[in-house]
Amino acid sequence: MDLQNKKVVQSNTLIKAIAKMDALPLKLFELAVANVDTKEKDPEVELEKDLIRTFLPRTNALRHDYLQTIMTNLMDKSTFTVKYTKENGKKKTEIFAPFSKIEFSEDESTVKLSFSNKIMPYITELKKNFTQYRIEDLRHFTSSNTITIYKVLMMYYNQYTNYIANGKRTKEELESFLNPVIDVSELKALTVQGKKSYDRFSDLKKRVIEQQ
Repeated sequence: MDLQNKKVVQSNTLIKAIAKMDALPLKLFELAVANVDTKEKDPEVELEKDLIRTFLPRTNALRHDYLQTIMTNLMDKSTFTVKYTKENGKKKTEIFAPFSKIEFSEDESTVKLSFSNKIMPYITELKKNFTQYRIEDLRHFTSSNTITIYKVLMMYYNQYTNYIANGKRTKEELESFLNPVIDVSELKALTVQGKKSYDRFSDLKKRVIEQQ
C-alpha cells in the first residue's frame, strides 16, 4: 500500500486529548485512522501485516507472539483523556479506549481492528475543527511525545492555512497559528501524563521536546 499521499484526519479535540500509549501502539492507531472510510463510517479497518511491519523497528520480525504483544498493548493499555468545561461551568473528564476489538490469525495476512463507538465521531464526523497530516510523516518517530508534539503543531499549521485562505483572521492572529506559543504546563500535560514529571524545563526539553 502506498502511504505517500494517505492522510490521518482527526478532530482537534482528539489532537489535544491526552493519549496514554507508547510510541508503537500510537503509530498503529494513527495508521488505522488513516485507513478509515469516513464516508461509510465503518468502525472496522483491516491492515495488512506487511504494512504494519514497516512501522516496526527494523530489528523486529512480525511473529505471531510479537504481534499479540503489540495488539494487547494497543487494546488494553491505550486510552484518550478529553477534558472540557460544561455549560454550567463544571469540569468534565472522559476517558475512553480507541478500539473495542482486534482480531488476527497466523494463517491470515491482515489484522482487523474495530474502533470503539466513543472514538468514531472524532475520526469520521469532521465538518470543521479538524486536522490532517500524512501518515508517512510518523513512520520513523520512536517517541509518543514526538508524535504528540508533531500533531499539535500540525493542528496549528492547518488552522493557519485555512484562515489565510478565507481571510477571516488578522495578521497577528495568523502569526500566532504559524508560530504558536505553547504553555509549558500544557506541554507537560500532553506528553508526560502517567510518566515521570520534569520540574526543570531543561529536563523536559531533553527528555521530551528533543526526543525523536
